[in-house]
Amino acid sequence: MRHQIRSVLFDLDGVVVFTDKYHYLGWKKLADEKGWDFDEEVNHGCRGVPRLASLQVLLDHNNVDFPLEEKERLADIKNEYYKELLKQINDDDIYPGVVPFLKKLQAEGIRMAICSSSKNALPVLDALDLTQYFDAVITGNDIENPKPDPEIFIKGAAAVNMHPLHCLVFEDA
Repeated sequence: MRHQIRSVLFDLDGVVVFTDKYHYLGWKKLADEKGWDFDEEVNHGCRGVPRLASLQVLLDHNNVDFPLEEKERLADIKNEYYKELLKQINDDDIYPGVVPFLKKLQAEGIRMAICSSSKNALPVLDALDLTQYFDAVITGNDIENPKPDPEIFIKGAAAVNMHPLHCLVFEDA
């Protein structure tokens, strides 16, 4: 049986936009303030995982640990640094070819959604004027189970009123 693609669901970070440098700089600032070691290699272990898991990578690398409440506080501090750094985001952070591809899909009537574990997806999309291309945006605020659980994509399909069999997903995790 053949299923026609009627919707495309996109991850954001690493697929539509490159935000790694902003995450790296946010973690680096926190690490520097605390006197912890943090470099590109350690940062690689933080890619594509929730904020608390990223913090744990940093803590494990430095052989330190804290109670959950303190970890949440530190992760929130990093997120504030990240949001401040996002003020620098610009069109150079959009992957080449993405905007023409989105325009083509939109012109063909393909329904599109962002399905990003990031809780900061909307500010990124707004800052880059990309929100206009998407019929729905599902973020980490909308799900209980992070990727690789399919919950976010199932919600994305529902948000664009499409059966998952008619959805194509672009994801880098």
